[in-house]
Amino acid sequence: MTLYNFVKNAVTNGYVDWDYYGAYGYGNGDRTFDMIKNNPKTFIGNYFINGSKNLALNLTDNDINDPMALFSDYRAIHTVSAFFIGLFIEKSLNNERSLSIQLDGDQQAMPFSYLWFLACLYHDYGYCIEDQNNHVPNKKMFYLSGNNNKKQNFFCEYRRLYHVRNKYHIRHSIYSGYHTPFVRRTNPSFSDKVLNDITRQKQKVYFSNDAIIEEPRYSSGLVTRYFNYCLTELDRPVINHGIIGGQLFYDRMIKSYLTAYERSVAMHNNPNIDHRDFYCEDEDGNYKHFFVEQIPVFKHITDCIIAHNIWVADESSAAAYQRYGLNKLLPDNFDKISFNTNPMLFILAIADTIEPCKLFNGMIPDNMLWRVWKDCKISYNKKESTFIINLPNDKFDKLYKKAKSLELWVDVACQLGENQSIEIKVL
Repeated sequence: MTLYNFVKNAVTNGYVDWDYYGAYGYGNGDRTFDMIKNNPKTFIGNYFINGSKNLALNLTDNDINDPMALFSDYRAIHTVSAFFIGLFIEKSLNNERSLSIQLDGDQQAMPFSYLWFLACLYHDYGYCIEDQNNHVPNKKMFYLSGNNNKKQNFFCEYRRLYHVRNKYHIRHSIYSGYHTPFVRRTNPSFSDKVLNDITRQKQKVYFSNDAIIEEPRYSSGLVTRYFNYCLTELDRPVINHGIIGGQLFYDRMIKSYLTAYERSVAMHNNPNIDHRDFYCEDEDGNYKHFFVEQIPVFKHITDCIIAHNIWVADESSAAAYQRYGLNKLLPDNFDKISFNTNPMLFILAIADTIEPCKLFNGMIPDNMLWRVWKDCKISYNKKESTFIINLPNDKFDKLYKKAKSLELWVDVACQLGENQSIEIKVL
C-alpha cells in the first residue's frame, strides 16, 4: 500500500495502535489526519501535552514561548512520517505479538505505542539546538596532548558538552545519578531525596522479543568524544542533535516526574505519598500514572536518541576517529544494531533512514511534503523477512543510497528490486 493510505488507515480506522493516550479518538480520524498533513508540529506538541510530558519541548526551564517554534516544518513532517513508518515496521515484525517492555510486579507492560512516540517524535528535536549555529562552542581542542591524567583529560574533553548542557539547564544524565547537591548538603531537601532515589534506578529493560538492555549502547566518554569530533572535524561544526537531544529528553523527563510528584503532594496535602508509584491530575482533570520503573525506560529511550546519530567510521573518517579515541566506531570493531538485541533502536534507525520526505527538503513547500506519501509504497514479505519500498521518482537513487548505507551499521541486507523498489532484508 502507499504510505499515504497506511497513515490514513492507521488514524481513521485503527489499523495500528498509535494513539497511546486515546486523546485523538478514531471518531476524529479525518480531522486528525488533516492535522498530521498540514500541522505536524501541532500533532507532535499535542502528543506530548496529552502525556503531561510537554516540559520536554521547552529548551529552557522557564520557556514561555511556543516550544515548537525552533523546530522547522520540514523536520516535523519528516518526524511524523518516520513515526508512521516505524509503526508499519513494528506491526510487520510483530504481527501476532506487539513489541513492549515487560515490567516486574503488578505494573502493566509498556506498549510500543508509548515507547515509540517518545523515541521517534523526539529523535530530531535536538535540531532546535543544532540549527542555531551561534551556539556552537569554541572549536579549540581541549584534549591535553601527552597528559596521562585520565580524569583531567576527560574533564577537558567534557567542557564543550558541559557548555551546551549548562546553556539549556540540563542537570540530569543517564550516566550518573543525582548526587552532588545531595552529598554536599547537611540536610538534603525533600526534592533532593526523591531525585537521588529515582535517578539511581538501574533495572534492566526487558523487551517482549526477549531482548534485554542492561546498559547504554555507548559510554559517556565515547559520547563526549564523538560530540567533540562533530564540533571539530566536520566541514560544518555542529552540536550533534542526537547527543544533545537525548540528554535534553532525559533531563526533562526527570523534571516532569518530579514536578508531577510535587503537584500530587500539594493537591492531596500529603507529603507521605509514595514517590515510586503515584497518580497526578493534569490541567484537564485527567490522571496520569507515574512509577519509578519508567526511569530505566526513559534512560533507554534517551540512549536510542543519542545512538541514532552516532555513525560508524568510513574510509575518509577512520583516521580522525582514531585520534578521538573512537575505536569502537571503526568498522572492524562496530557492533551492528539488530532487532533481536535492540529492537527500539533498530526500528528507529530504519524508519529514520528510509523516510522519503526529507529527500525533498527545499524542493517543494513544507506543507506539501506529505504528497510524497502518495508516491511511496511500502510492503513486507514475511516469508523473506524483507521490507520493500517503492519510490518511482527522481529521488529513488538517493533513497537507495541511503538505504544501502544501513548495511554499515544495522543488521540488514539491502538490494535493488523490480520497478524502482528497494528490498531491505532483516538478518
